[in-house]
Amino acid sequence: MGQLHDSRYKKLHQQHAVMLEWARYVSTSLGLGEVDPESLDVHTVAYTSDTIQSRVADMAWVFRTGHEERLLLLSEYQSTRDAVLSLRQAHYALGQLLSGYEASRFRVRDGLPAPITISLYTGTAPHVPKTVSELIGLKQRHLVTIDLPSFHFDMLHMAEANIPDRDLLRTIFHIERQPDPEPAVAQLEQFVARSTDPALNRIMVLFAAATLSRWVGVRDMDGNPLVTEEAMAQITNVGELKMQAQMLQERVDKMIAQGEARGEARGEARGEARGEARGEARGEARGEARERLHALLAVAADYLDPATLNACRANLETRMVDQMPRVKDLLEVVHTASDPARAVETLLQQPWPLQDDVSHK
Repeated sequence: MGQLHDSRYKKLHQQHAVMLEWARYVSTSLGLGEVDPESLDVHTVAYTSDTIQSRVADMAWVFRTGHEERLLLLSEYQSTRDAVLSLRQAHYALGQLLSGYEASRFRVRDGLPAPITISLYTGTAPHVPKTVSELIGLKQRHLVTIDLPSFHFDMLHMAEANIPDRDLLRTIFHIERQPDPEPAVAQLEQFVARSTDPALNRIMVLFAAATLSRWVGVRDMDGNPLVTEEAMAQITNVGELKMQAQMLQERVDKMIAQGEARGEARGEARGEARGEARGEARGEARGEARERLHALLAVAADYLDPATLNACRANLETRMVDQMPRVKDLLEVVHTASDPARAVETLLQQPWPLQDDVSHK
């Protein structure tokens, strides 16, 4: 199961420069005027319940604009789908207003700050959460007027045109969306060349290094790790990250090529189209299981976008032995389906070990 708390984004959103860009983005989007940079300040979160505490970031930010005296910006990061995301965010946001009032940080006579929520979703299955109004079972939805301003970003599946049009935010999205190491670091390198903030550049280097750490634990066809956690932890600048990304990219490309070649050879030997039987069905040995894994990825590559394929590859590698029976099922369904692309997408979205757990209660 993917973790609801993504430490990469938690660390990013603790930075004044990052949250200033988010404040400017939401202010422009909502027509609230120019943000006063000096007004942007951390708001200490008071948790309204143990459930909320386990699911939200540790900080929020308060700021002013030319048209509004004060706004409360709350951010959240998830890698699993949440059927009641908007309801939980409303609970959280209103709870912050109440706790701020009770602690005398907010006063009624000044007007409570308007809460605005941002959610960043990085799961492999698309997710468009319903609003609170849509969740409540009223046919006359106009009777429900508790929806708060919110921005939800399905980072891996959203259209390029919908990515926030601010340099820093756009770079963050592009690093997240790149399935391979070298293109991700290239995005960072371009940003650093334009930036004049050394402290922010270092934060972005650490973010990109943490993003590439998704490859930690993945092993090549000979059982060797593609990259170690220690190697990624030692990165401090763009040059070191670029060098590590180049080595990692070479290993990833070699691993994929070897897996595809072995799978194709097995498929051709058995006379089956497209390497359908790239590996024995039972998967007694880990080496055979690995060959079937790459056979699946070779087939899925024809039907999936690069970001989804990369996420599936990383998700499968560490648990592939247990998943081999389902991989065989997937291959059989894909090759017999009238619409293979739809078959792949449908199966990858099912809550079995190939896919992050999906909670729709």
